[in-house]
Amino acid sequence: MKYAKKDGTNNHVLILLHGTGGSRVSLFGLADLIDPDATYLGIEGDVNEHGQLRFFERNLDGSFRLDSLTKSTHELQKLIGDLLELHQLTGHKVILVGFSNGANLAVNLLKEYSTTYDLAIILHPSASPTDAPFKSQEKLRVLLTFGEDDPYIRRPEFDAMVADFQAAQIPVRAYTHMDGHTIKQGEVIAAIEEIEGLG
Repeated sequence: MKYAKKDGTNNHVLILLHGTGGSRVSLFGLADLIDPDATYLGIEGDVNEHGQLRFFERNLDGSFRLDSLTKSTHELQKLIGDLLELHQLTGHKVILVGFSNGANLAVNLLKEYSTTYDLAIILHPSASPTDAPFKSQEKLRVLLTFGEDDPYIRRPEFDAMVADFQAAQIPVRAYTHMDGHTIKQGEVIAAIEEIEGLG
């Protein structure tokens, strides 16, 4: 996985995980809206699917290849730790921001690892491919978003994901809108509110 960095002036680090077809800088524009003074670490997936970059492979029917998802999850967790240490950011508040394919990777990261991250902004994930519970998280809060017309996840599946976070005693805020697989202004506002709550 490759990465791009933008230096910030506050004590926040945004770990930015793009959607299918994105790049390491795809979510910099979103970051400029939600926390412009933060340090950005934009991570780029290294799976090429018909010319579009992703974080893990899919089967021909569109389902996730679980071996690829697991491998990328472990690689991401190590990369985040290495980058925080390399750039002397270990004392900062760490905020995961994932959209679509990146959101799916963030969800799996929280199922595989107990982390010290402060906030996860998970924008339009797909239905989880496994029933594995979330690991207990020391201080994490989650913003989880959904569009009623999203083709990749249905309302019962989204509600089940919310319930899974609650079962792991992870504070979660659910934001929904009536459109599809797209980020709306209300989600941006909700993300700003969650970040401001970190101090």
